[in-house]
Amino acid sequence: MGTRRRVTVYTLVTIALGTALCAGLSPLALAAVGDLIAEDWVRLGNIGQAYGAASAIFSALALAGVTASLVYQARSVGQHRVQAVREQHADILNMICADPETYAPALNRELIGQTPLQVRRHVFLGRAFRYYAFGYATEVIAEADLRLEIFPEVFGTEPGRTFWAGARTLWLNSGNPDYRRLARVADAEYRKAVEAGPPQVNPDPGRVPPHGHPVGGTAGSHRRNAATAATVVAGALLAGWLTARSRERPRRVRG
Repeated sequence: MGTRRRVTVYTLVTIALGTALCAGLSPLALAAVGDLIAEDWVRLGNIGQAYGAASAIFSALALAGVTASLVYQARSVGQHRVQAVREQHADILNMICADPETYAPALNRELIGQTPLQVRRHVFLGRAFRYYAFGYATEVIAEADLRLEIFPEVFGTEPGRTFWAGARTLWLNSGNPDYRRLARVADAEYRKAVEAGPPQVNPDPGRVPPHGHPVGGTAGSHRRNAATAATVVAGALLAGWLTARSRERPRRVRG
């Protein structure tokens, strides 16, 4: 339960208790007034009956305050359960990312045969889309940001399109209205991206292209290695030349 809700519940409970206390002490207050002004009790009784409607209203307000507090407590328990489920789901996803080859095929048949890198990207995009759905539902993320910035970047890449091509049906028919609302926006932007042309390909690290050299700047490594070898050879030649010159020098004859 958030701080604001907790303060609201405490306020309602305090008002309800205060109202009930005032209603319960009203006869004593009337008696004290009667002793002070020495009025007839019949007249005071008539005054008390005149305030009967107000007492009923106060009682109704007290009952409403107690009911509201019970409703807030029930919602708080429900939110704690949802939070516990989400934490367990996060633990499962962390296990998949830690060991994709073991756990990913057991939960999603679409991930069978995928590389660990592809599995991690799939899990990451799933988390990202749930974050977008939550931010969109709470108005933290505007629809303009989704259409103009977020989804054009996501669907401009091959992993983003691959993820949504497999998940779009599930999201569009989800039982969560927040997911369905985001899915309609995402699917419209996905179609625009597909019509615009092929995605930007980000090669996987370690992939071997047709020319036989792994991706990742191996040519630069070869150049550095060649420069190092040339330096070593030059140093060896210089050391040999200096050694030969020292041997050719005439030895001094001691007198």
